[in-house]
Amino acid sequence: MDKDFHFKEHNSTVVNKANNTLGIIRRIFRYLDSGTLLLLYKAIVRPILEYGLPAWSPIYKREADLIEAVQRRTTKLIPVLKNLSYSDRLSQLKLFTLAHRRLRGDMTFVCNYLKGQLNTNHCLFTLSEGSTTRGHSLKLVKPRVETSLRQRFLRNGL
Repeated sequence: MDKDFHFKEHNSTVVNKANNTLGIIRRIFRYLDSGTLLLLYKAIVRPILEYGLPAWSPIYKREADLIEAVQRRTTKLIPVLKNLSYSDRLSQLKLFTLAHRRLRGDMTFVCNYLKGQLNTNHCLFTLSEGSTTRGHSLKLVKPRVETSLRQRFLRNGL
């Protein structure tokens, strides 16, 4: 991270590493059917893109689009699906967008945090103690913050 707590350089490094790995896969295998490519992508490339994501997850659309471009490129490598739109390729391959996977990962993190399955000394957020919550008792209260770094924690808010 740089002095402003941005991960732009780290993001570009991760994207370059994933693209290089994808290029190596493409050069090694002459023909990639959807099963082989998906297996290699899920085992080798996607972990590069998702490692440590809760810490450096992109908050700017431009950075998120760079990460998503790796998956777009991967799905275009399958000759049968090359001319379909990105969403159609994902549905054919039964994949989710990486943005969806990041959101699901954030929700899993919050669920594990609330259940006490994470060992942490920090209070990231608290449960609402008011009686005006509707639905269930696990309503979260987001503390007021003074810095923009803390505002961007868990991108979409709670």
